[in-house]
Amino acid sequence: MSLAEEDQKLIDEEEQLYYETIETLVEQLPDVRSKKIFSNLAAR
Repeated sequence: MSLAEEDQKLIDEEEQLYYETIETLVEQLPDVRSKKIFSNLAAR
């Protein structure tokens, strides 16, 4: 495996991890948003 191939493999792995992280955060967003809304209502 040449250095360029190793670099591309690392880039591909990082890109996959990035997309998985973003997907997980997006899935959590509705829960976070609703908890924030409820905490704001409770504070009033």
